[in-house]
Amino acid sequence: MSAPSGANDPPGHSFLSAVSEIKNMENALLSLLTSFHSGDLSAFGRGSSLQTMEAIRSKQERLARLHFDVSSSKGQGGDTSHQSNWMSESDQNKLVAGLRELSLEIEKLHETSN
Repeated sequence: MSAPSGANDPPGHSFLSAVSEIKNMENALLSLLTSFHSGDLSAFGRGSSLQTMEAIRSKQERLARLHFDVSSSKGQGGDTSHQSNWMSESDQNKLVAGLRELSLEIEKLHETSN
């Protein structure tokens, strides 16, 4: 016995064809776009914004740059002994202070999302 016609065909896709459904979707997407452009949307809750996240990213980049600058300046010296490769206490303090500040900013961002 053979299977009825169409029984082995892959399932078809259901596309919206009603004009009213398409108009509703279009209006919803336009509303979402308007909210996005006005800054009403936020990924981490009401107290957070794209500007806050960008500021945190900038702090991360500055801290990474400082770390690489300190590391590269230590590698350019003529003395290659292990002791001379350690960063100065002043450099360590700058990095730790920057890391502490960054950590607090990220904590604030996380707290506003809960």
